[in-house]
Order: sequence, then structure tokens, then C-alpha cells
Amino acid sequence: MWNFKLNKFSKKGLSDVITTVLIILITISAIVIIGSTIISFSRNSLYESTRCSDVQNEITIVSEWSCYDNSAQNTSVQIRFGNVNVSKIYISLDINGNTNTYDEIDLPTINGGKKTYTFNNTISTFVKVGAYVKDKKCDASDSSEIGRCKI
Repeated sequence: MWNFKLNKFSKKGLSDVITTVLIILITISAIVIIGSTIISFSRNSLYESTRCSDVQNEITIVSEWSCYDNSAQNTSVQIRFGNVNVSKIYISLDINGNTNTYDEIDLPTINGGKKTYTFNNTISTFVKVGAYVKDKKCDASDSSEIGRCKI
């Protein structure tokens, strides 16, 4: 009565299996590509953000030896330098509400070295110090109000 031809594999069934496998492979490929892009971006962003955090609290102002002298018309700032690897430091002086930043400054010796910088024709009562790490300017690592020099 009924005549069935049984094929081991139906062409329609095989087509469905191939389609499913291709969709799974495309999905996995997309996940791998997107995942590697996100991981690479995150790794670079984390590296950039941690470069400056290593400098924080390693470059400090020695308040006891930082002052301004009205009669000599200068401001002296002493910096203590910790164990950090920076390309240069900057000192920002607040002068009557305006900020003057000095970038090209010789570095003190590392591991606790101190150096005093004198800025002529400048009277400042507030000073900030920070660093450049691989040519990226980091936020100030220390700031301080300074008083008149004791004569």
C-alpha cells in the first residue's frame, strides 16, 4: 500500500543542520572578535590610567623650605622626589589668581632627593607640583600654601 522510500539523510534535513552549524560558527566568530577588541581597549585604558597613579605622593613639596620673599621678589619651592620614573616635573604657581606653570625643570635625584627651585620676579602663596610620565601630564601630586621667607 504505502510505498516509503527511506533515505539515510534527507536533503532538507541536511540543509537545516548545515544552516544551524553556520549560525553557531558565525556567532562564535563574532564573540571572539568583539571580545578581543574589548579586552585590548580595556587593557590599554587601564595602563594609561595607572601610569600617573604611580607618581601620586612620590613628588612632594617641602613646606618648611618653600616660601616667598617680598623684598627679593622671588618664590622658592623645595621638592622631595621619591622612587619614580618620570620624564619631567612641573611646578604651578598661583600669582594673583593666575596660574603660571613651569614645565622644563631639572629633576631632583630619585629616592628622597630634594631640590629647591627659585622663581625670580614672582610672588606666590600657593604652589602645586606634578609630573609628566612618558609625555603625559599627570594631575598635581601635591599642593601647598606657602608663607613669607623667614629672614
